[in-house]
Amino acid sequence: MRKSIYFPLILGLSACGGSNENAPSDPQKAASTATCSETSPGDLEISLPFAMRCYTESEYAKAVLIWKELEKSEGEAKWGIGKMYSEGFLGTPKPSTINGQRIAWDEFYPNSDLNTKDGNVRDNRVAKTYYEEALKMGYKLAGANLGEMYYFSKWVNDDVIVTERRDFYCNRHNMRNAESMTSETCKKAHEEIISRAWGVKKDINAAISNYTIAANIKYAPASYALGIIYSSGEEVDQNIEKAIFFYREAAVNGEADAIWNLSINYGHDTPNKDFVKSYALAVVAHSSVGTRTRDPVRVIETAMARLSISDLKRAEDMISDCIVDYDKSQPNRGNYKVNFESCEF
Repeated sequence: MRKSIYFPLILGLSACGGSNENAPSDPQKAASTATCSETSPGDLEISLPFAMRCYTESEYAKAVLIWKELEKSEGEAKWGIGKMYSEGFLGTPKPSTINGQRIAWDEFYPNSDLNTKDGNVRDNRVAKTYYEEALKMGYKLAGANLGEMYYFSKWVNDDVIVTERRDFYCNRHNMRNAESMTSETCKKAHEEIISRAWGVKKDINAAISNYTIAANIKYAPASYALGIIYSSGEEVDQNIEKAIFFYREAAVNGEADAIWNLSINYGHDTPNKDFVKSYALAVVAHSSVGTRTRDPVRVIETAMARLSISDLKRAEDMISDCIVDYDKSQPNRGNYKVNFESCEF
C-alpha cells in the first residue's frame, strides 16, 4: 500500500465519523447521569447509550452485561459483544491438547497475532458471527468491522510465508519440549491460532462488499477504506474515479485523513485530475487539526508549480471555504479546524 496513504483501524472505536442512524449510541443520551464506574452491576441502566458509556469508561464487564440483556432485539448489542471478542475482553480458552498432544502455547506462539496489546486473547471467529448477526438485524455499521477483517486478514490459503512461519514455531516448540508435535498437530495448532486471530480468510471481494454496506449509511471510515482499496490498485484494478468518489464521501462525513488522499488522487494525470483542488486540499490537510500528512511541502510545491496566478487565487478561495477562520498570512499553522460542510471536496 502506498506510504502516503493512511488507513485508520475500524475494529476499535478509533473512527466513528459521520452522522447516521447506525452510528454507535451516544453515551450522553443515557437517562442516567451517573458514570458507569460508580454504578453497581445491579443498578445498571439497560440501554444502548449506557452500554457505550461503560465501554468508553473501559468498564467492559458492565458493558457486556447490558449488551447481553439487549442482544435479542438490538443489532448494536450484537456488534458490541463482537467487539469484545475481537478486542480480547471476551474469549474462549485455548485447548490444552490437540490430537491428544499437549500444546505449550506460550512457547509455540509467543506475542502472536492472537494476543491484544493488553495481553488478552482475541477470538475473531466468534466476533465474526456476532458482526454477521448484527448485520442481519439491520445494524449496518458492522459491515465496516467485517470489511476490515476480510481486508487485513493474514489467513491466506497456500501461503508460503504462513507455512514457513508455522514450521518455525513448530520446530521451536519441539526443541523446548520433551513431547514433540507431529506435523499434523502442528498444522492444526497453527490453524487454531490463525482462525482465532483473523476470523476469516483474506477476501478482497468480501471486504469491498461489507465496507460498501457501511459506506452506504455514510459511515466515513468505511468510505475511506474503499478509497484506499481503489487508489492502491494492489488487489483490485486501480480505479482513481472510484477512489475519489469514496474519499469525497469520507471527507464530507468528517474523515479528515481523506482530505490528504483526495489531494494526492486529484494530482494524478488521469481524466479526474484537478490540480487546483490537489493544491488546495494539500494546504487544507497540512494546516488543519486531525489530518496526517507526509512530505507536505514537496506535494504542495509540486502542485503549486502546475498552477497559474488565477488558479492560485481560486485555490485560496477554496482553502478559505474549507478552513474555519483561515489566516492567509499563517497558512501552515497546523491547528485550523476543517469546515466539512462548506468545503468543496
